[in-house]
Amino acid sequence: VECPPGTVGAGSWTSGALGGVERVKELHGFFSDLQACGVKLTVITKGNVGACRYLLEHEGLLKFFEGVFGMLSLSYGESEFDKAHPEASPHEGSPEDELNDSKANLISRLMSAEGLKDAEAVLVEDDPAEISSVKGLCGSVFVSERKGMMAQELQELRAMAKASTTGLASVGPKIAGPAPAAGKAVQQKAATNMVAKTTPTAPAAAPAAKHIYFDFD
Repeated sequence: VECPPGTVGAGSWTSGALGGVERVKELHGFFSDLQACGVKLTVITKGNVGACRYLLEHEGLLKFFEGVFGMLSLSYGESEFDKAHPEASPHEGSPEDELNDSKANLISRLMSAEGLKDAEAVLVEDDPAEISSVKGLCGSVFVSERKGMMAQELQELRAMAKASTTGLASVGPKIAGPAPAAGKAVQQKAATNMVAKTTPTAPAAAPAAKHIYFDFD
């Protein structure tokens, strides 16, 4: 069922499904921030790919994602609505988009294809079993309330995305100035003994997240 023209992002049922108009605006800003840090985003859901894409597209969010993996077509059976509308939706995924294995195994394959290290990939999930399944494979953010990402999770993910943009591995040489004035002779001696001092090497910044995989229920 198509949304009436002009309702997208303005109280439509699609915005309601995502938490409301203000929530959609918040998500838009959040995903924009992650992309600005060079982070790739992907949806991995046990829901229907077509439904997920439809919701995201109608609220201007689909553009942020590399892809949507999930269930295809009649994976959950055929409803009366399906029977009455047998034509394929343009939002339905292709066989390459089907989640036909565990999320952990899919993430492992995607990480291998990009050459990602464990700290460079993150799964965002509200299912404790899925969080446990990626332990040792990649990072994770557990959405404990099952109400969608709240301020704490949004802040945590932003920090992961910016992890490698703060701090430097080392700092250049610093010249020590002369000692306080204590007579002309002392000043001249201090000037000839000035030495370059190098600050200690700072610890390397933690790897930043390069790809975040979002659950979508």
